[in-house]
Amino acid sequence: MIKKKKKTPENEKNKSDIDAPPPVQKINNNILRNEELPNFQKKINEYFSNLQPEKAELLSPSELLDEFEEHIVQAAHDVAAREPKKTPRLVHRIGKNPPRCNQQKKYTGNQLTL
Repeated sequence: MIKKKKKTPENEKNKSDIDAPPPVQKINNNILRNEELPNFQKKINEYFSNLQPEKAELLSPSELLDEFEEHIVQAAHDVAAREPKKTPRLVHRIGKNPPRCNQQKKYTGNQLTL
């Protein structure tokens, strides 16, 4: 008979540290458009200042656009990537206290009242 290890807080802590993926970061558009706009613009200008004329001549226009797009996305991640805030999800109870927006009054006579 094989004995299983009891779960202890230390075992759980070590396991969660190893298995936990890095936190997901998304580009925050509000930060990008307001606080970090000058830094983002500097990073975009760096692309053009570092663009070599030989490279621009050898690449097709679509390849240049793809490379520029990758640079823009990377610059936005560098400047404005933040971990999204965790917000609680609202759950409606079924059968108890239905939402008021779904309540309708019945048709009575010649009038329709809501």
